Amino acid sequence: MRFFSHNFFKRKPSGFILLEVLLSVGLLALILSVLGGIVNVSGGVSRGGQSIRAAWAAQEGLRALQSVSFADLTTTAVGSLSFSNNRWLLGASAPQTITTGITRTVRVKDVNRNASCQIVSSGGTLDPDSKTLESDVAWIDLAGRTHAMTFSTLRTRWDDPQGSCFQPSQANCSNIDYLTNGQWFGGKQLRTVYFSNTCSGAPIVIDKMIFTWDNGSEIEQVFIGSNKVWSQAGPGTPSGDQESGTILDIQNFTLNPGVEYELNKTQFEDQMSGSTITITLIFADGTSFTTPPFVPSG
Repeated sequence: MRFFSHNFFKRKPSGFILLEVLLSVGLLALILSVLGGIVNVSGGVSRGGQSIRAAWAAQEGLRALQSVSFADLTTTAVGSLSFSNNRWLLGASAPQTITTGITRTVRVKDVNRNASCQIVSSGGTLDPDSKTLESDVAWIDLAGRTHAMTFSTLRTRWDDPQGSCFQPSQANCSNIDYLTNGQWFGGKQLRTVYFSNTCSGAPIVIDKMIFTWDNGSEIEQVFIGSNKVWSQAGPGTPSGDQESGTILDIQNFTLNPGVEYELNKTQFEDQMSGSTITITLIFADGTSFTTPPFVPSG
């Protein structure tokens, strides 16, 4: 009894051998390609992780600089940061190693502005209330390539300005107490309206005044405190009695911080009792403040 054909162990034709070789080569190439892809993906993930850590370090540096008090932001071309007693401190040594392969350098730069308070890259005047903050990081990836990124922002001392660009306008520093005390004396003379400068930083200057009222009378003179700042015969312009709404170019009057000044002996030609008026102060910086319409007592 025969279990095997005598042809079973005969040599295979050469065509079959060639096909097997080609299949083996193709399978090997596929395996190598897959392995290479896995290696590339792994390297890409690693490089991506480095980029994320570097970006985090740069952002941390910028946030830390923003938390340092403005007075402690010493201008430095290369600086570092340390954390002590629950606050960030600015140091002079850099670059600073953050983690393996990643370094950070922080910078604090001066800012110059022109006469319009616009930032300029050259010329202009040093702004004591502005600093440019920068946080640089650098790292080397697994392939040996060097990378860098920079985060920057502008820091201003708007809450306690020492220069002129962030000072509040003079109008914003003014206050007129007209409702509590304003009254007519003799029906023609407005008194006991009080002006004050509510800002502690600097005096403000009244350059012009406008009065409006709702009858045919004309204004003859204006006093602030004991100072005559405008009248039909001078000081100030225009000359002569003036109608409602005229811009009175007064003799400039300075309001010092923390002092109250009375609008005193402001004289009108005819009876003003019961009339509705407004007062506008125009300041030396060009800003202005106008009261709502009000009716003085008396």
